[in-house]
Amino acid sequence: MRAISTFRAARRFATYSSLSTHGAGPSKGDKVVVAMSGGVDSSVAAALLAEKDFDLSAVFMRNWDKRDESGTDIGCQWEKDWEDVRRVCQVLDIPVRMIDLSQQYWTRVFEPSLDEWQRGLTPNPDVPCNREVKFGALMDQALSGSNQWLATGAFPLHETRIPEG
Repeated sequence: MRAISTFRAARRFATYSSLSTHGAGPSKGDKVVVAMSGGVDSSVAAALLAEKDFDLSAVFMRNWDKRDESGTDIGCQWEKDWEDVRRVCQVLDIPVRMIDLSQQYWTRVFEPSLDEWQRGLTPNPDVPCNREVKFGALMDQALSGSNQWLATGAFPLHETRIPEG
């Protein structure tokens, strides 16, 4: 199981263009699963990957269950995000599925963050979420064999170019 970002080189991520140039990225026919949030970055990542000759699919991870708080899902943002993901995947003709990781998020991210807040610390929930949920539980459930990649739209590289003259 491998992770790629379609935008930026980092320790666990690498741009598709640099990967393909150096032979370290997915090859034609490899299974690539793009993690989609319903936002612009993951939608652009999916569109860029859809232009390549991969066995492409998408996954949406549901990380919160409003019923844990209120007993109902009414007003929960994940439903709108899920609808946005499905709409983008329909346009791009990419199969998509949802994986419910709300229990993993609750026990591996939310509860430990509450413990830190109670001790007077200021946790950054994004760090354990990336480690434990996105690149832990999601990869475990979304990828099942060799020659499979998880792509994200995370960590975009922003460049500023000043015209000469």
